[in-house]
Amino acid sequence: MEHISSAIFNDIQNYWNNSKDSREQVAKKLDSLSDEDLSMLFKFDETRKKLNHIVESSHGELLNELLLKMSSPFSPEHNGFYLLDIVRALENERAIESAIKREVNVANFKQMAAFKTNHSLILQYARLASRPDAGLEVASLPEVVESCSIGFKPENIVFANTTINEREFVISCKLGVYTYCFDRPNKLSTMIEWCKKHDIDRKNMRFILRLATPYAGASVSMGRFGVYITKNPKALKQILHLLHENAIQLAGVSFHIGIGASNFFVYDNVFSFIAQIFRATQELGNYIPDIVNIGGGFEMTDAGYRFRGNLSIDEQISRIGKEMSKLEEEFDKKFEVWSEVGQAYVGTAGSVVVRVDYSEIRENPNRVVSVSPELEPGTTLWGHPSKEVFAVREQHLITQAGDWTFGIVRHLTMYPEIWHISDDGAEKIDFSSKEMIPTLIFGKTCDSTDILNPKRDSRPIRILLPKLDTDKKGFFVLRLCSAAYMDTGGEFNWQSSTNLPVYHCLAESDKQNQGYPISVLNRPADEKSEDIEWEYHDRVLRRNALTSDQIHQAKCLIAEQFVNREQMISWLKSTGKITPESDDSTLTYLFWEKVEECMESGLSMVRLKVPKGKQETEGTVVGAITVKVINAEDIPKLPLNLVLDWERRVARVIFEAEVIVLDACRRINGNLKEKIFPMAYTAMAANTKGENILTLLAKVHELVKGAPDLKSFACLATGEGSAYMAKSVPGIVKMLHVPYDSVNYCGERIFSGIKFRSGPAELGFYIIDMRGPYKLEEPLPTNREVDVNVWDDSYLPSDDTWKASS
Repeated sequence: MEHISSAIFNDIQNYWNNSKDSREQVAKKLDSLSDEDLSMLFKFDETRKKLNHIVESSHGELLNELLLKMSSPFSPEHNGFYLLDIVRALENERAIESAIKREVNVANFKQMAAFKTNHSLILQYARLASRPDAGLEVASLPEVVESCSIGFKPENIVFANTTINEREFVISCKLGVYTYCFDRPNKLSTMIEWCKKHDIDRKNMRFILRLATPYAGASVSMGRFGVYITKNPKALKQILHLLHENAIQLAGVSFHIGIGASNFFVYDNVFSFIAQIFRATQELGNYIPDIVNIGGGFEMTDAGYRFRGNLSIDEQISRIGKEMSKLEEEFDKKFEVWSEVGQAYVGTAGSVVVRVDYSEIRENPNRVVSVSPELEPGTTLWGHPSKEVFAVREQHLITQAGDWTFGIVRHLTMYPEIWHISDDGAEKIDFSSKEMIPTLIFGKTCDSTDILNPKRDSRPIRILLPKLDTDKKGFFVLRLCSAAYMDTGGEFNWQSSTNLPVYHCLAESDKQNQGYPISVLNRPADEKSEDIEWEYHDRVLRRNALTSDQIHQAKCLIAEQFVNREQMISWLKSTGKITPESDDSTLTYLFWEKVEECMESGLSMVRLKVPKGKQETEGTVVGAITVKVINAEDIPKLPLNLVLDWERRVARVIFEAEVIVLDACRRINGNLKEKIFPMAYTAMAANTKGENILTLLAKVHELVKGAPDLKSFACLATGEGSAYMAKSVPGIVKMLHVPYDSVNYCGERIFSGIKFRSGPAELGFYIIDMRGPYKLEEPLPTNREVDVNVWDDSYLPSDDTWKASS
């Protein structure tokens, strides 16, 4: 988007005066409806107007200026402030709209921005100023009143909350809004009765049927809403007959997949529902509804994609486009497509800064606390993953931020940035070189449960933050990097986020530093070239994300890699110690089973090579990395419980060596106060010739970082290639190693002679220490040598065992 013109800038600066006529018209309509005072429906008054500021400074300049203002106890910014980059929000929305139009290929598209994600009237007025026909999705009567007061045309407002009551419906209708979502026959019947009771022309109403979205695997489910027509076919029949009896046509359908969907089956399901409904309206009423409202659910950042394996925004939009094409082909009709995107356009366009009034270090008498995974400062993650760590101390902060102030923390985990403010200026704290400590962030109210930390089962989950140096002159502030849902809190002791001033930036954005979602949606031109025949998609290896054939491809790729190319097996074949005829089929089946064991972790991934423009079901697996979660007690006892005909076979040494190394790891773990189990263990990795899976490994690493309960991420490298891959992961160290020359099988050095081009030939056990702060007190060993000795005599079963098996 180009820099906001001076005319639009002046228009936005004078939004209050410019919207005066609209506000007065809405007030008159409300006065005419009843003798009761309905003015309380206006949520934005002169007092709140004084807290809102519009400036032309850049985001960075304004942030530094406001941080310094917090020094004065008389400054309105002393406790904190909101910062909202209007231009960034508009650019984000424009990028999302462009992507939807491109993929869905419709001329008639309308973005009905979700009002609830940010109630800034200035933001919504700016949307109108740059596009007079802008749309808005509302979910309450005050939102209807304020949207009409700003100047939104009633025909461009959709009331999407299916729990609407008579007061909300009637007053909204009287204000001119006539588009409503419903998800039950009795709700539709009730709204029709309200029309009759209050003399509302029901034939002008646009009723949109909200559909359920099963199998989304979303971080935040919308399962409460929507009709599930395959499980409740009678509901659809009742709805269509109600509409037919009242000479009303169904205007369209809508759905919301939830926040953070993890597989495409949700789109398969919901679009099959839509097709079923449209066939029914065609059969019963000889018409096809016009509107397909794809809702929202696109995440506010890429954190869900990186750390939880959720679908990215561009992948979801692309899939919606393919499903819409099939729908249009079946019904030979161009539909009107709506979206209700909210957090995805406004989420990264602002932040909240709050002062740290007090900090102290306290002893933790329990010694064990739950902490959130250690992610980058500024991350906002839907959900509350956690793990237990050993901690002697914890940090308590008292700030303006708690769950009374920001109610959305019931669903989010927020990792704040920390800034230090002094006479020398404002400095963002670099976490990488700081001592991290479990931290509780308390709000200012007298409610003892008022904390910013996420909770699980009513228990707070600590966030790992640097220990604040209270001896430094100046003070500290927390910056919460989100502009979505940050005005959803209540108040206690009149402590409320509504008391913080709000600054709206209208300066041109930094084109060189465009973040999410623009960085994801606006791929470089060469990546969009028609000459490219293939697309690569990385998916979690699980049954609800891949076809059975693709899962089998992953198994075969892993087995082929290890049976034919793995360093130890290849050497044993080349020296005649094992023969392909007797061992390949057994090994293949064994590796298939090992892939199965790894599928339940949710951390294994595959890379799909998909023909351009085709569905993922047509993709071929070209890379796979399997990860399983192991606890110390899961490590097998020696000797391994293998089938009896393996007892005297040399191939057994491969698996025995792995277990001996893991057992050495278990023994190290036993001497630690802060354990390194549960461990995410990269069991196997494979790729087809010419395909690189280093970036796939990086994605697996991020999934592990965001997963709950894990204390370490490890792998056993058996060759030069796997060692090179392991070393590519940031923060990894070699804890254990086994020189190939030292591996002893029945008195013979069976791997003697294996050579690496660079460095010693060895098995290397690499690990990333993901424990809590106590890991600094008890660092893991590095490069410790492990002996591998396997003797047949010690593995011979007893006579009773032989008799039982025969």
